[in-house]
Amino acid sequence: MANNQKKLTRVLASALLLFPFLVFPAPFIAPHVRPVDPVRPIDPINHDGRVFHPIPHQAPEFHLTPQDIEAHQVFRVRTIDELKESDIKSSPVLPPMTRVLGANSGIYVEYTPNGKIYYRSNYISAGFSNPTRIYGNPNKIPILKDIESVVLNIFYADNSLSQSAADYIWRNFKEQATLTLDISMFDENGVPRIDLTGIKNIKIVDTNRNEPIYYEYGEILQTRSPPPSLIAKIKGCCFYGRPPSSIEGYREMLSAKPFHKNDIKIASMFIDSATEHTLKKDKILKSKQLKFDPRKIASIDDFKKMLSKAHGKTLILLGHVEDSHYVIRDSKNIEIFKISIKEARELAVQESITLIDIGCETAKAIDSNSLGIGVATTYNSVNSLKSIKDALINSRNFEDFMSNISSEGLNIVIDKSFVDNHVRTLHASIYSKIKNSIKDLWLRNLIKDTWITVSQVSLSTIEEKK
Repeated sequence: MANNQKKLTRVLASALLLFPFLVFPAPFIAPHVRPVDPVRPIDPINHDGRVFHPIPHQAPEFHLTPQDIEAHQVFRVRTIDELKESDIKSSPVLPPMTRVLGANSGIYVEYTPNGKIYYRSNYISAGFSNPTRIYGNPNKIPILKDIESVVLNIFYADNSLSQSAADYIWRNFKEQATLTLDISMFDENGVPRIDLTGIKNIKIVDTNRNEPIYYEYGEILQTRSPPPSLIAKIKGCCFYGRPPSSIEGYREMLSAKPFHKNDIKIASMFIDSATEHTLKKDKILKSKQLKFDPRKIASIDDFKKMLSKAHGKTLILLGHVEDSHYVIRDSKNIEIFKISIKEARELAVQESITLIDIGCETAKAIDSNSLGIGVATTYNSVNSLKSIKDALINSRNFEDFMSNISSEGLNIVIDKSFVDNHVRTLHASIYSKIKNSIKDLWLRNLIKDTWITVSQVSLSTIEEKK
């Protein structure tokens, strides 16, 4: 009887010890399996299933030579002379230090004047006393542009990790943590230097000011080649620009450009009765229509002749796009003419035409870095003509005009190429709004083995151990 009572007591004591963990699951803390050398690569991840334990500690100052900085990319040390300026800029925009991956954790990233990418997290890995920085030349070490690999190396300090644990870290970062992008992380065309696919909490900031200035973004724009772009609203429901930090400049430039209805011409390369009927029955649209028959455009010379009728004007060109070409098909769906989007725009420039070319899924078709013009989903030419008519009637300047052309089904996006060429050619990207979550807007195909490999190259790390 005494033995049974002792066994029962031990069972109850064990249950009481386990109860808090069953009812209140612990937050994920980045794993630390064994002491890690302060100098190590961003390793392939192959976790052997050992238990994770946070180990708080203090570490002495760790001094690095220029050779150390050049040879390694991941740093868990207190200060680095070469990174002090970036550290100063990142400090005000990062949340307080934390050892928990979740809503209070974040990463700041910038592109430095010497062509390197600098990541800094507020997260302190288990077993270390300093948050992680990742720094290096992305042209020499391409993995530095892979945000997933960067995240795994920031929130995990060892060189082995199971597929399920890696997925957990990446999923929780995308859904809960915050990624803060300095405006330097957008190239001259407004394209992010890293793939932001699926990351829900993104901030854009200009840290080159006395006080950081934040910019809002509205949507993710799909393009033919990754990464997708962040775009922000310029005016109205559906007129956007990229990058978000340039929006105010776009507003000023567009609103200062007068809109002259007499300068507008419309050309439709669709051969369908609904489009043709809409153009003919409406007096305003009919007065703007170029006099040509798309059935008779069979060569580049024919296309040039059509453009010559809009010489020096603003031409709204409607057309069907296949791959990266405008294509005219007859009523039997037989191709009768084909011209690349790039060549069509170049020919318009030769005619001093400000070209607003609206084509089916062009945003996915343009293969150049500049945005161009495009529609992401099925394009409705009749609805677009109705928007064009409203824009002709109600616009005072080009900001009004572009905003009025846009609609819930036809979102317009402009970029730096518009700013550079607005006198000759209006470069925009038009796409139908996708109402799924950000992570659904651009999907990469990832094929992973049972054990995840973070990188094909070795990134070297400098850390302060306990």
